Amino acid sequence: MPESTPLADAGPNDRLIFSVVPKNDNGEQVGEMFSPEFYPERFNKVMEKELNRDGQQCKGEDVSIKEFENPDIHATGDCYARNVSVLEDIHRHRGKVDLYTPISPHGGIEAYVKKVEVGEMKGWNPQENEWMFEYTMDFVSTGYDEYGNDGESGIVSSLLNTPEIESDLDVPGTDDFLPATDSPDFLE
Repeated sequence: MPESTPLADAGPNDRLIFSVVPKNDNGEQVGEMFSPEFYPERFNKVMEKELNRDGQQCKGEDVSIKEFENPDIHATGDCYARNVSVLEDIHRHRGKVDLYTPISPHGGIEAYVKKVEVGEMKGWNPQENEWMFEYTMDFVSTGYDEYGNDGESGIVSSLLNTPEIESDLDVPGTDDFLPATDSPDFLE
């Protein structure tokens, strides 16, 4: 986690953190971090999977998982006019970003920025002497470091598109799970 993102020591009375940090291929911060003064009014993470649904004559319907999709993340909130250029730069960034939120307790979610929308004027803040605007950001998680920051337990959609993956284990009732492996060679 970049030193400039104080997420690790947050407590129940602290301000909720929402930060987007653009990074290069080495994982180093490039450009300016977007960290608005206000936590998004709407923040959600959508995790979906595509199902095969085949009708059976007497048994009802067979349902199986066809494909997992990496989570889509959506944030809508308010920011000051000074943040608008940072949002534009993050949208132009062609690499990955780290997304720091309370739902990413392991140090951030690696994602791509899918969409940034800035527009509707929310009003004037006389204390800051600045206009406020509404923003919307959409992200797609890479699945890499989502559940522990190690890349070992992220969601990998391409794996599930593989026609057949054989397992050395023959445990009844485990046909629906991916095989355990010591080597991630099959990911490359």
